[in-house]
Amino acid sequence: MAEVKRLNPHIADINNIPAGRSIVLPQYRTGAQPSAQRPAVKPAAIKPAPLKPAVPPPALHPAVAPAAAPQEVVVVQQGQCLGLILRERYGLPDEIIFGEFLRSIRVANPGIQNLDCIQPGQQIVIPRIPEKFFAQRRPAAPAVPAPAAAVPTAPQAPVAPQAPAEVHFVDVPKGAVIVKQGPNEPVEASRPVSVRPEPVRTAPVKPTPQSSDASRNLVKALSHIGLDARDHGEFYVPAAGGQSLNVDLSQVPMLEFDGGRKVFLDLDRRLTPALRRAIQAVLPGASFVDAQSDLDATVGAVLRQAGYYSVNRNTPLFVGGEEKLRFSGNYVIYKDSSRRNVCVVNLLNDSAERTPALISAYARRFGIEIVEVGGQPAQNSAAGTGLPFVLLNHSYSELLRTLGRSFEQGVKLELVNEPPVKLAYVAPLKCGQVILADRLPDETTQSLIRMRGFNLIQTPSSGPGEVIKALGIEAAEAPFKLSLPNGHATIELDALRVGNSLLLERPIDADIARYLAGRGFRLLVW
Repeated sequence: MAEVKRLNPHIADINNIPAGRSIVLPQYRTGAQPSAQRPAVKPAAIKPAPLKPAVPPPALHPAVAPAAAPQEVVVVQQGQCLGLILRERYGLPDEIIFGEFLRSIRVANPGIQNLDCIQPGQQIVIPRIPEKFFAQRRPAAPAVPAPAAAVPTAPQAPVAPQAPAEVHFVDVPKGAVIVKQGPNEPVEASRPVSVRPEPVRTAPVKPTPQSSDASRNLVKALSHIGLDARDHGEFYVPAAGGQSLNVDLSQVPMLEFDGGRKVFLDLDRRLTPALRRAIQAVLPGASFVDAQSDLDATVGAVLRQAGYYSVNRNTPLFVGGEEKLRFSGNYVIYKDSSRRNVCVVNLLNDSAERTPALISAYARRFGIEIVEVGGQPAQNSAAGTGLPFVLLNHSYSELLRTLGRSFEQGVKLELVNEPPVKLAYVAPLKCGQVILADRLPDETTQSLIRMRGFNLIQTPSSGPGEVIKALGIEAAEAPFKLSLPNGHATIELDALRVGNSLLLERPIDADIARYLAGRGFRLLVW
């Protein structure tokens, strides 16, 4: 370790090296001294001496199993995986780590769903390691050859200390997918790896490529759908035979499904066919999703891998109470057979508005999650926290006042003025030539009123729509329909529209009312 520190003065902490950093390693065999520290050979005859068997490093070949101990709790450190912990701490080989003992660890840690993806600070229970596992790793004692006879040699000049051997730099950009067959033998990387002999120097750190906006937006959308999508950190899997897999998820995101099945989203085409074969050699069930002809086809390719109850394209969905909402999307996903756990996926162009928060909140109350990829944030359509209703309480005077119509109450109309006969009628509410009354007068009086050109309406038997029509006010008949700017939702109300006023029989949902008020509508509740 001292030799490694000496060869890398530019690294402050040799025990904490960031990914992508180049490091200089001396070239000498295990058990041999670095060339810079080898003592000079003195010119003297070499005396024969009995050879002793080499003692293998205890971390890799423990000669004696540790004393039997109860289970131990290990706290995961930064950069560690389960295989690395079992190798370094207990000296277990790969064939044991990924065999019977791994099953024991799963049983001892029922709260950890995926032992392949453990996080720093997480606690893992390591059960007692059986003696038989260590017995498999005890090396046979090497044969000791007979002492060789002394061979006189000519005096030699002292050997001066040698400079460090020529070092091979391997600059692997952070996040490159590397499949290793040995500790220093990369087979292939997803981007070019330069291997060049040079004098000892500090290798520059290359900038880390980032995933595209399309890839990041897709991962975000898939997470909202409920898929276990990961696009940060690294995914490390040790495997039998000394191989390992390390994938930078910020460049090649990964989806994990029930049963441990993994799907890699190679939307930026970073994985070559050779790398895919290497990944599948370590993860036989792994599959890959490439960028399709467009985003719609790419999302469809991912959803086909998910195994949902039902995935429908461009299918409308209706929900609501007093109000009705029609949702439509590129994909409508039924996650289970209850049909109360639904996702509507909208793929928007850059200029389209996303679904407003009030509409999304309304949909969630019916078990519908609106997931959108692309687009711009919706314009602020909130109308405060209060309810934006104007309550008319079945009052025609309030209705006319709200609509801005002038009217008179208690107006005396002279119907006959021929002495000695005089007949008058007091109109409860008069708006132009329309008289509104709770009770109608006798037929003779009604005839005289109509002869004067008035339209007499009995309000209890007539609705506000008939009155508005009789008054000659321009109005749009029910139902009222309003489409959202992105075209993926439509609001339908049993309401009469007069200008920017909507006349409702009963109150509607508060979120829908606030959205309509934010769009400039007045909600009149009869």
